[in-house]
This record gives sequence, C-alpha cells and structure tokens, in this order.
Amino acid sequence: MKRWSVICLGLALLFLVACDSGSGGNSSSQDLQPSPAVVTAHPAPDALEGQWHQTFTCEENVGTFQRNVSELKPWQRQALAKLKGNSDTSVLTLLKEYTREFAWGPNVPGPSHGALTETQIQPAVLCKGAVDRERSVRFLEGSLVIYDWDHATEGPASYEFVNDHVFTLNDGGQNFGCCPSRPIDTFSFRIDGDTLTIASIGQVDPWGGTVLEEAPWSRVS
Repeated sequence: MKRWSVICLGLALLFLVACDSGSGGNSSSQDLQPSPAVVTAHPAPDALEGQWHQTFTCEENVGTFQRNVSELKPWQRQALAKLKGNSDTSVLTLLKEYTREFAWGPNVPGPSHGALTETQIQPAVLCKGAVDRERSVRFLEGSLVIYDWDHATEGPASYEFVNDHVFTLNDGGQNFGCCPSRPIDTFSFRIDGDTLTIASIGQVDPWGGTVLEEAPWSRVS
C-alpha cells in the first residue's frame, strides 16, 4: 500500500511538473511574441505644395489661349460670341474678337480697331516687340493663389488631386471654370526635378487655363 502510494505520488509530481512546464513554455513563447504593429494613416505627400515661378512670352500667352479656344464646346463658343454681341460662333471669329486681350507690346491694336484680321492675330505678328513677363503660384494645403506680373492676384482656388498626376481647381467660377454653374477645371501635371508642367484636360478654360499651362514653372520653395 505504501509502495503504491509512493508510486502514485511520484506520478502526480511528474504530471504536475509536465503541466507546469507546458503552460510555462507557452507563457514564455507568448511573452516573446512581438506586439502587433500600430498602423498610422499618413496623408499622401502633396507634390505641388510650395512656391513656383514662371517666365512667359506674349507668343506663349496668345498661342495657348488660341489653342484653348479651338477646343471649346459649342455652348462655350456661343457664350463667348454673345458677350461680343454677335451670333457667329466660329473659332476664327472668336479669335479675331478676343486674341488682343492676351497680347501686349507695341504691335497690339487697341479696342477701337474692332475685330482683328486673320493676319493680325498670328502670335508672331501680334507680339512683335513684346517683353517677357513673370508670375508665381503658391500651392498650399489645398489652396492655390496666383501672383501675376502686374501684382494682381487670382484666387484662392481650392485644388484636389484626382490621382498622382491630375488635379482639379475650383474657385466658384471666378477665374477658373466657365461660370458659377460649372466652376471646375481639370489639369494634368508633371514634375521633372524642379520643373512643373501643367496642361488643361478637363473643361477647357481659355482664361484661367492659359495662366497655368502656357509655360513651365520652376520651384522656388
């Protein structure tokens, strides 16, 4: 009886050691498990953020405007023609009526001359003798402001990224878009080192779009 008691006691002790060893091993391995990583969401970096500088020529200004006019939809051409009090919505007629507003220099006929001729609206002819101009633009936290050559400012306009090479602009239709009912313009952009190139790809805007896309921008800060 005593012998069986000793054997049972020994087995019990072995069982307890084994259980303790097993549970202790699991506890140690659990203690050594790395803590789950805490995932923190970070906003994507704003590639446009900062100050950019642009030098542009009269020919670039006029040429970009003329290209944008040629891409206008019929309802946009109709709206521009109406502003001049005529019903001719052809691209050529609109260019004759509006091109002088995008040119400067000694060779630009004044408003009293009426619509220009097809020869007069050629950028090389219209811009002969014009000096280059400069402007800057600031992208910051979703807000864009343009500082023009004559110290005038345009904006602020809100900008949002569609993807990593496309953004939209909205200032309620004041300087971008066609009007308050259609205030959004869409642009593609490319950054090569410190050079920014912008192109209008959405609702074509001969005024606001021309400012951004007529010449490359160089990063200032």
